[in-house]
Amino acid sequence: MSLLSEIQNAAIDSQSDLTDLLRKCRVLASRLHHEGLKNWVDQELNGYRTKEELPDYRILHVHSLGHFAGY
Repeated sequence: MSLLSEIQNAAIDSQSDLTDLLRKCRVLASRLHHEGLKNWVDQELNGYRTKEELPDYRILHVHSLGHFAGY
């Protein structure tokens, strides 16, 4: 099975480990010499360095509610 097929199968398998899938994408990026994909995968695996680099799908706007008593 080719690497691309493995990635495709893992992407649709709900039991697949996301970290393993991203690592396979990293190998594919390296084989294709695709710096954009390599950088994206590295940031997804290791975190984004600055808030400005953070993609919109990683930003959540939430409201926190609670009941507090005492000091």
